[in-house]
Amino acid sequence: MAKTVYSEEAIALQSGEEVILKPLPIKQLKKFNAKLNELRAEWLKENGDEDAAMDILTDLAGICIEKQHPDIVADRDRLEESLDLQTIYKLLDACGGLKLNDPNQQAAALAAMNMTG
Repeated sequence: MAKTVYSEEAIALQSGEEVILKPLPIKQLKKFNAKLNELRAEWLKENGDEDAAMDILTDLAGICIEKQHPDIVADRDRLEESLDLQTIYKLLDACGGLKLNDPNQQAAALAAMNMTG
């Protein structure tokens, strides 16, 4: 019997639907990374738009759940009603390896942005 090398975790979205969190396969991870580059560009703008950044975070979370809940992701209002910021952080961490609510990584990101700006 084959053994998986990753862990899975079930969480509930704000809407009550369950999602099984596990790392994204390469195809989805490429899509995730492309969208992540948009987020980085938005954060590096001098007067970045917080709504635009939140839209990109929502898109990233949608990539994480689109295989399990394509119906939720297809309806933007439903997707936004299904997510909160902590759930987005959990999805991005578990599925894409992106730890946005880690204070150490936040400090390093701010330092890196200050070096480029």
